[in-house]
Amino acid sequence: MKILSLKKAALLAVLGSTMAASLGLAQPVIPSSPRTASLVLGFQNPGGATGSTQIVYVNLGNVNWYRGPHASYTGTTASPGSFTTITNIGSLLSAQFGSSWFDTTTLWVSAMAARGVSSLDSTTLQTGDPALTFYAGRQRSVLGTPGEVSSTPIVVAGVSQSQARIQVLRNELTGTIVGDDGPATKVLTTGTSFLEEDGYLEIFSAAGLQLQSPAFGDIAGGIQGNFGAGSLGTFGSAGSIELAMDLFRVQNRNDLTGQFGAGTANNLGLYLGTITINSAGDVGYTAAIPEPTSLLLLSAAGSILLMRRRRSKL
Repeated sequence: MKILSLKKAALLAVLGSTMAASLGLAQPVIPSSPRTASLVLGFQNPGGATGSTQIVYVNLGNVNWYRGPHASYTGTTASPGSFTTITNIGSLLSAQFGSSWFDTTTLWVSAMAARGVSSLDSTTLQTGDPALTFYAGRQRSVLGTPGEVSSTPIVVAGVSQSQARIQVLRNELTGTIVGDDGPATKVLTTGTSFLEEDGYLEIFSAAGLQLQSPAFGDIAGGIQGNFGAGSLGTFGSAGSIELAMDLFRVQNRNDLTGQFGAGTANNLGLYLGTITINSAGDVGYTAAIPEPTSLLLLSAAGSILLMRRRRSKL
């Protein structure tokens, strides 16, 4: 088997990025209000000196932009390997958790979205996502390379209840599970939100440490990340960051005609990209770099276009 030289690999990567741009994979227009397809951040600070009684939700726009193109989704999608600043929540987090929120080790954040109906027997697709599909983040174990996964992939055993419970949390932000109305952010008081509860995203103390329960009762290792003292490091175009979470898509069925992820693994997270937060409160996203096979296809398509252009000039 031949191994690509670094120069050839770099060329393929450039061609892949160029073709992605030419195919209309542009930056998103983040909606000002949550939709039923919204990717949502949830913050909690149990045991913290400031804001320990607050739950904060933030809308990051249509999750289909993070997922990638599909025939039933006509919006733009993230370009492979590209970085986008989505929104700034620095003032919001300072008001709720104090000015040094980014160095607060008791502050936890989750990223989540729910798609499809709650019955596995349903053949209805929501912009390509079948029943019980959900999206969730996982804190990167090491800083790693932008565009490449650097966390433990999400795995669930059998049909997960995560999708239905994420819908409950989204309802707390939007006001209705099926409606489109609701604020871009919302602050709730602990005791009025399911987010902190057992079976959802509970944080508990053991031997002087804060630990997270299995997310939604069936995702071992949880889906939350917590902040720590000092910068996490420099992460590509995102610059110096405080936290990085890989975003995964998990489907419970793969046998529907026209669905996104048809024929691919069920109950195993597909890496989509990485969400970052810096000390100023800028939330960013770096899209996953395609697998080598995808780059080869893109580069081949690029060569065909170049040949056509040259012939048209003859």
